Amino acid sequence: SIPLTVTQPKVTKDDLGGSLFRDVLGEATSSVSGSGARKSNVKLAAEACNNVILLPGEEFSYNGATGPRTAAKGYQAAPAYYNGATVQEIGGGVCQPSSTLYYAVLHTTLEITERHNHRYAVGYVPDGMDATVSYDSLDFKFKNNTDYPIKIVTSSYDAGGGRKLNVKIYGTNVDGVRVEPTNGVFNVVAPTVQYVPDANVARGSLVLDREQNAYRGRSAQTYRTVYAADGTQIERQDLGVSVYKMRPTVYHYNPADGDPATWPGG
Repeated sequence: SIPLTVTQPKVTKDDLGGSLFRDVLGEATSSVSGSGARKSNVKLAAEACNNVILLPGEEFSYNGATGPRTAAKGYQAAPAYYNGATVQEIGGGVCQPSSTLYYAVLHTTLEITERHNHRYAVGYVPDGMDATVSYDSLDFKFKNNTDYPIKIVTSSYDAGGGRKLNVKIYGTNVDGVRVEPTNGVFNVVAPTVQYVPDANVARGSLVLDREQNAYRGRSAQTYRTVYAADGTQIERQDLGVSVYKMRPTVYHYNPADGDPATWPGG
């Protein structure tokens, strides 16, 4: 015979009653731009995170939720960064859901366990509040350090002539605390100009490279400040500095014309 031991949970769903997922702990919205393929990738990755529930102590992994971003799953080729260059890659754009989710988490007291900033500033979330991912190396993770379950809810929709991505994190805010993320931007570096020889360019002309867009370099210091229900500051968390590279404005020229930097009159 096998003895049976029944262990009852300390807290049940009935015990939680109306407190289960009753509060929006954090929310963020970003504007989705680019090609139809990129917008489709953003929506697909966001849907993979939709309705994910984390029990107290559980950790969320963005790569774990989405899995490999492959054509078999419906992901398409769209612009992505590779070694500093913009290339067409299956799943391009999937960093926007991870970044929007991170921005939402910054409005909560949830514990961030892994996050990496992009090489270049993205623009769809504030500097220092993005989260780049790569399935085989970089992930975005956070832990439910509350005493109640939390749920991620995502939605992708059209509004005001553009596509939007919204992320809400539901849970139970027992004490009525409020969290505000802030940043400070410094060390701004304007794009330089770079000339690249290209025999296909007509003599005497310059062609702007519209695929390798220029980016301003800068650094961003991010903070997360926690306030009590009465507005009293409880804690100010230093989340570190994100450093974004500068990328030059690139022009192509015919090598027979010589380096444009040496042309008379500039």
